[in-house]
Amino acid sequence: MIFLNKFCYCCGRPSSEVVCSDCQKLLSKTQERGCRICARPLWGLNDTCWACRDNELVVKKIMAPYYYEGLAKILFQEYKFNRGWSLTPFWVKSLFSVWEDLDYTLVPIPPKKSSLEKRGWDPVEHLWKRLCAFKITGKKLFYPINSAEQKLLNRSQRKYNLSGIKLISTAIPQKIVLLDDTVTTGSTLNAFAKILLEHGAHEVLGLALTLAP
Repeated sequence: MIFLNKFCYCCGRPSSEVVCSDCQKLLSKTQERGCRICARPLWGLNDTCWACRDNELVVKKIMAPYYYEGLAKILFQEYKFNRGWSLTPFWVKSLFSVWEDLDYTLVPIPPKKSSLEKRGWDPVEHLWKRLCAFKITGKKLFYPINSAEQKLLNRSQRKYNLSGIKLISTAIPQKIVLLDDTVTTGSTLNAFAKILLEHGAHEVLGLALTLAP
C-alpha cells in the first residue's frame, strides 16, 4: 500500500510517504512477543501482563503498531487533538501492518458526547471509514456515550465509567475487531467487548493506534 506525498510530516524532507522511512525508524514499535493478549513485555512466569490480569480482559487480543511514547505519541496527539488529517494515510498503513483480516467486522468505539462536542469530529470514526474503504467489513454498533474521560479517572474508576453503553443494533457479527485510538489499561475495550459477547459475538479483538507501554 503506497501513499503519495511530497514531504515528511516530521522532518520536512522529500518523501513518498507521510512519515519518511528514516523517521519511522524512530517510532517505538510494539513487541511481537510477550503478553498473550497485548504483547507487552512480561515479568515472571505469567503469560499475561499485569494490566490485562488486573482488568480481567475478555478481549482475545489487542493489536497496536506503536507504544504511546516518543515520536509515536507526538504523531498521535497531532492527529487526534490538532486535526492532523494529513496523517490519516500514515495511521491507516500502520494499522494494516498489525491487522488485515477480512473475516472480522470492524466496529468503532464511539466517542464521548462531551469529547465530540469539544473537538467537532471523531478521530476513531474518521479512521474507521478509511479502513472500510479498503474492503474491510465495518459496522457501527454503539451510540455515543455520556461518561467522564477515561484519562481523568484512576484504574478502579475506569471499570465503572462505561455503564451507559447502548447498542444501535442487536444483529451482532460473530467475529469483531473493536477500533479505538489508544489503549491504556484496556478497560474501555473490555467494557464494549463484554456487551458484544453477551449479545452473540463469539470472539472480540482490539485494534488501536498506540498502546501504553
